[in-house]
Amino acid sequence: MALNTIHTSDAQIVLTELRESDLARLASLLDDPVLYKNTLTIPSPYGMSDATKYFEHVENFESLNGYRKDWTIRKNGDLIGGIGLMYNHGFDSHKSEFGYWLGSDYRGQGIMTLCIRTFIDFVFSSTEIIRIEAHVFEHNIASCRTLEKSGFQKEGFIHKLAKKKGAYLDAHLYALIK
Repeated sequence: MALNTIHTSDAQIVLTELRESDLARLASLLDDPVLYKNTLTIPSPYGMSDATKYFEHVENFESLNGYRKDWTIRKNGDLIGGIGLMYNHGFDSHKSEFGYWLGSDYRGQGIMTLCIRTFIDFVFSSTEIIRIEAHVFEHNIASCRTLEKSGFQKEGFIHKLAKKKGAYLDAHLYALIK
């Protein structure tokens, strides 16, 4: 997956690589209590040091493995969100979990549904992956709806999927098969 830009059907919205020049914007967008509540690994507060660590992680991963796993979502060139594969079953697996997020000013506009559809089409056409999974915390109804609009099917409910700040979190399991 060496491609640097994935075009959506909306000329204003593209998926691109993460750039070092994005770090201040990334820190600003990810310092969001809603994103903290709905994700497992985004810390709160989220500052420049977190953005820098994430950027270094992405760069190291891509350099070591030759795969891009994380893409930024841009509207008219501005970073507004992110989407990516976890490769949690390895690079030779037929499946991967994926994750996504969108800045607060861009939610509820259909942008993420468009990006998920575009991203999944790209993954299915450029990798051996035939199954994409998403775990959505029980309280995150908006994300469940977004996945359903994107063609994902709810396959189940996972009790105590994760532990965050001492509390166990239940999640819905969604999947899409090529």
